[in-house]
Amino acid sequence: MSRIMEKEVRGALNKSKASEIAEYALKHNWKTHVYKQVSIYCNTDHIPRIGTVTGGKGRLILDIRDNEIKIKIKLGNALNFERKEYVIKCSRESYEAIAVLLKVLGVEEGFVRTFDRIDYEIADRIQLTVKLNCLMGDHFELERNSDDLSIVDNYNQIIDELGLILWSKEELAQAIQNDHDKVKAQNIYEYLKGEL
Repeated sequence: MSRIMEKEVRGALNKSKASEIAEYALKHNWKTHVYKQVSIYCNTDHIPRIGTVTGGKGRLILDIRDNEIKIKIKLGNALNFERKEYVIKCSRESYEAIAVLLKVLGVEEGFVRTFDRIDYEIADRIQLTVKLNCLMGDHFELERNSDDLSIVDNYNQIIDELGLILWSKEELAQAIQNDHDKVKAQNIYEYLKGEL
């Protein structure tokens, strides 16, 4: 699956703002999905086309949620407003095959991040995500996958009505760095074997 999805903005939030978003979502009948997510950001420092964990041109991630593992490649630096994303969905039982595939490609270690995630599916191909108990700090991500004027207007209206405060590029870089400072590399196969 390929899609341009990450035309997104992010910003810090507190529990009070997260509750306000939940009330707003209920009032506007947004579809809600709540789950615990584990993201393993794979160490691709040795792959020039992807780049380093902190300064990459892209990112390889294993996302574990519900009953599946997603292998995701996001092309473009995390500090940019738009990135291209490719996703392969696998069953959780495929964890060993995934780990072996990555090992053959020279990717054996990753940086594990666990957080509570709430996705709010909004009409017009817009999604608001709230991430709580996250090493990066509690924050939101507002994404759209279209530049259609009506969608952009709706997107901006959500920011205004909820009073979302967006991170500057420097603030986002600092949040990402804080996250990197707190997490250590782990063997991907050993982690998956222990968790799944």
